[in-house]
Amino acid sequence: MSGTGGSGMWWDSSRVVAEQRVDAIAALIGELGIDCSVTHERSTTVHARLQAESLGAVGTFSYAGSGIRMVQPERTARAAPEVLAVAVQGRGPGVLVQHERRRLLRPGDLVLIDHTSAYDYRWHGDGGADSVNIPLDGLGLPVELVRRACVQVVTDPLRALVTGHIRRLSADAARLAGDAGAGALGEATVELVRALVMTAASGRSDGDATSGMLPAHGS
Repeated sequence: MSGTGGSGMWWDSSRVVAEQRVDAIAALIGELGIDCSVTHERSTTVHARLQAESLGAVGTFSYAGSGIRMVQPERTARAAPEVLAVAVQGRGPGVLVQHERRRLLRPGDLVLIDHTSAYDYRWHGDGGADSVNIPLDGLGLPVELVRRACVQVVTDPLRALVTGHIRRLSADAARLAGDAGAGALGEATVELVRALVMTAASGRSDGDATSGMLPAHGS
């Protein structure tokens, strides 16, 4: 899940009556430039908290709430902004299907979502994710290399460093976005993610590059 950020946004569903929350969440996700279909679990009252901030060209996006599914089909991906989302799975397990792989996500897992390709991302029950969202032209790397990293990041040796960085950014996003060094922090984040992508795509990892992955038809 991702958004390219903006001037800053914070939203809590507790301020909206239950009957209006589904439409409100869909509208907010659309405002962040995420062109996907959004469905919610019917077994619980929909609730969510969203926050988005900007660090120069880098957007931060945090979402916590009830079970949700976000699907971007191939036809939508062809016209979507060329963005890479680097996300940390929050509370609750999740599933990501992309690039013919199905990945089961546990809290704390690092995941790359390529918005130039179709994807299916969801979790059941209360869950969430924190992400940074980077335009691909800012990374300056070939799309095919980024896609290879999306699959192989599961064992990348830099994933713990990047996970900690994203968590710290998300924990203090509003203050950091308003700081004089916000743009420089965004640039440093791009450099860190570039290193992550290059290392993951190279295949030099600490284990099986497809560990935790299943064929997409298992979704």
